[in-house]
Amino acid sequence: LLNHFFLNEFARKNTGSSIGTHVKYETKTVGIAGAGLMGLTIAAEALKAGNTVSIYDSNPAVIAAMKNSSSAENISIVGALDCLAKADLVLECIVEKLDAKQALWTELYEYLNPKTILATNTSALPVAQIFRDAPLPERCCGIHYCHPQLMQLVEIVRTPATSDETTAAAVQWVLAQRKTPIIVKDSPGFVVNRILTAMLDAAIAVFEQGISVRAIDVAMVDFGFPGGPFEVIDVIGLDTVVQAGRAMVSQGVRQVSGSPLLPMMVRKRRLGRKNGSGFYNYNSIDGPPFDNPDTRDLIEPYQKESKGPFASQQIVDSILSAMLIAATEILDHQVVSDPRHIDIAMIQGLGFPAHHGGLLFWADRQSNAKLRVFLNEQLARHSLVEPKTLGKWRADQVPFYQTVSG
Repeated sequence: LLNHFFLNEFARKNTGSSIGTHVKYETKTVGIAGAGLMGLTIAAEALKAGNTVSIYDSNPAVIAAMKNSSSAENISIVGALDCLAKADLVLECIVEKLDAKQALWTELYEYLNPKTILATNTSALPVAQIFRDAPLPERCCGIHYCHPQLMQLVEIVRTPATSDETTAAAVQWVLAQRKTPIIVKDSPGFVVNRILTAMLDAAIAVFEQGISVRAIDVAMVDFGFPGGPFEVIDVIGLDTVVQAGRAMVSQGVRQVSGSPLLPMMVRKRRLGRKNGSGFYNYNSIDGPPFDNPDTRDLIEPYQKESKGPFASQQIVDSILSAMLIAATEILDHQVVSDPRHIDIAMIQGLGFPAHHGGLLFWADRQSNAKLRVFLNEQLARHSLVEPKTLGKWRADQVPFYQTVSG
């Protein structure tokens, strides 16, 4: 918890670059393209920060429903893209499909003021590819909310073309919402979803070895996570997880589950909380999960014969070791400017238990002997080359970062 305190102090002073403080850009008007749950939630956060907000959706039924909804109160609901043209910042929150995002931006480019900041809320697609045809690529960035209502973290994604002024504007807009921005390089999954993907991959691998979904989730919740990996999959939506996994694979990420389990569940319309049936069943979208014998019968054929009983701590160590490999790959590729940003992202973006201090902080307090077997198993599963940062850490046994700093 002391480390968490110092991480918060560090995050308050360090977003990942000094540019977030010395360039001033005031965002007053915000346009949001996409009126799904994410778009509406971000709109509500922008309203609380004092912005004037307009929201667009291409579906007339969605527009009509919003006009009759109290959740859209004080938001200007528009049915034409050109109505967003005068905004200081436009944020796109539509479906996670590259061609759909590119098509929307292509249409928007002809209307927008050249001083407008253009941002996408993508969680897994390359930001530079989304803005491939942008007339002013220096005005483009990613602003990825992990969960606007529940999580403080927002990843500000810089492409090679993104200007300091654009990055500063995004940082200051997020700070005005009392959230924690960190600046990250445009890379597969950025920080949170890159490590989350490794977490889910490792959890499915443990399941395939004969351990029940419930036992895996209980082990991770007992460790301190607000929900287990399969509960997380149900929250995100199985179809979304499959789609994001394919996007990661296309960008060269190896720690993505190749199990046919999730595609099968999607074909069976087991999509998670959104339709009441995933790895668990739900009576309402925010209701508690409960087991369903039909689900167990559906997924058990995807398990191999168990190698023996798994202790809860073994489950945790196996999954966290996979996450550690992903984190050290992020450090190898300099996606963040400081290792502490990874622990900030884990606690404030993924719900890593604060009383364990963060993923890297937790790893520093484990013995190399304890983690060796789990790390080697995870590296072998995908024939991964050990990240240089991980190899150096294992050899030198020097902490990833000093706790009291900055």
